[in-house]
Amino acid sequence: RGRRSNFGDATFDRSRYAFAFVDEYDREATGGGFVECSSLQSRNVPDFKKPQPVTPGDEAQQATTAIKVKRGNQLTRHDEEETAREKHRLSQQRYRQKQYDLAVKLEKDTCRLREEVKMLENKRRAVLLKAPGTDTAVWVAAIEYFRLFRHGLPSSGPDSVAESIPCVQLAFAQATMAPDVVHNSGVGVEAMMRSWRRLSNWFEDAELELDRLEKGIDGSIVATTITSITINETTVRYVFPQLHDSGGISRKRRSTQKLLGQRIVMHGVIRFEWDSGFGRLTSLVGHSDLLTPVLQLLGNVEDACFVFEKSLARPDFG
Repeated sequence: RGRRSNFGDATFDRSRYAFAFVDEYDREATGGGFVECSSLQSRNVPDFKKPQPVTPGDEAQQATTAIKVKRGNQLTRHDEEETAREKHRLSQQRYRQKQYDLAVKLEKDTCRLREEVKMLENKRRAVLLKAPGTDTAVWVAAIEYFRLFRHGLPSSGPDSVAESIPCVQLAFAQATMAPDVVHNSGVGVEAMMRSWRRLSNWFEDAELELDRLEKGIDGSIVATTITSITINETTVRYVFPQLHDSGGISRKRRSTQKLLGQRIVMHGVIRFEWDSGFGRLTSLVGHSDLLTPVLQLLGNVEDACFVFEKSLARPDFG
């Protein structure tokens, strides 16, 4: 039933007005269909559809989309902070990965060194078992020599002989060698140490490896060796001075380019002579074949002769 209200002189039918208003709104919002309505609302009627659940990923995507739409792809301070935090997180992740890789590498290196020590111990025992007679002192001394001098001496500069620097190699030499022990470089422990220090300073990554030990004549023993060295700028300057000057003839430049940075492997022998009465090594003389690998690198005899012409290293590396 219609009810009439009086506002001053104006009168109107409220029920007719309400239905007319809803009908007008339904036609605009739904294309003419009928929508139930329990109460009157303003023209800004909200959407009555049930909102779908929003996941965190969708929420972040919507937030990003909203920022782009609202700010036109311009980063706000909050966006910059988020970017900085993400970069920090990635940096920490990379750092942890590097630490993990380093730990794995150190573990592998440790296992490799343990295996190498075990192999050397087995080789030492095998040599001692093959040693003739009951006097094995010379065999033990030879094996210890290769163990201590395998990687030369601590480097202290190409011009230094550092005779007074205490080291385990020097202590071993003084304890097992005669004061006038004969060496390739001269007579005496000091001469031998100077020779080793020059070798360590002039060549990169020098390594002396024992291949096998055999009984020699007159109570001596002969060691078959493998010596490895790398030729670097210091080697060219001090050992092959004729190659140091970058100018000059083309043979000089060509030879330097072929030798620089190369790893050379030499095969040789060292003879250990032992004085049973004195209980010391009296002679320690050896040689290695340096000529063959140098000749292979240079490719011809003429260049090889030129390299060794004024070299401090002889072709037999004695």
